[in-house]
Amino acid sequence: MALAAPASLPDKSIMSPRQTSCTAPGRVTAPVTYNIYPDTPDKSEPSTSYIDIQNLSDREEREQVVVFKGIPADAKVCTLGWIQAVTAEREFTVEENGSTKVKAFYEFPSPPDCGTDEEEEVTVNYGVIEPLSSASTALELSPDFTFWNDTPSAVNHTAGTVPCAEAIYLHVRINSINGLGDVLFKQDDKNGFVMGYNC
Repeated sequence: MALAAPASLPDKSIMSPRQTSCTAPGRVTAPVTYNIYPDTPDKSEPSTSYIDIQNLSDREEREQVVVFKGIPADAKVCTLGWIQAVTAEREFTVEENGSTKVKAFYEFPSPPDCGTDEEEEVTVNYGVIEPLSSASTALELSPDFTFWNDTPSAVNHTAGTVPCAEAIYLHVRINSINGLGDVLFKQDDKNGFVMGYNC
């Protein structure tokens, strides 16, 4: 079943620069993230640069949407991974369970749901995102951050492939089957989720 193309977005921070051709393999780093809250589905917050998810019993459960943009339109293979720099060059903590569930989806809020002002931040909340994520036929991936925050060296990790598109959205949450946990990871060019692509 073919996936729908990404909807047009009014928020400049997540509008994809149009890439008409894939001339060489590449990757997109430091994606924008949005916090979403299953227990408060209408709650929305500004975008951030952190991976910041948790389901600990003493805090409000927090999931996230991760936004990758700028992938060439004719990219053939897209691979989700995550990277970590050496200890001195990262902000990365894992409390208890760091295993996750990640599902790619390919539609996003668009006017009139989030306004028409191009300078306005898109409203992203669980109530809007969960149906879009659930409707996606993409397979869930399971990147696991557990214990990797204790590793002093730089490491590249592969999570798996997802269907390619110029913009790819990920619904990310702690994998509750493995227990309660918290992952906090500041993303930059050396840390966090990455989306690699081949022509």
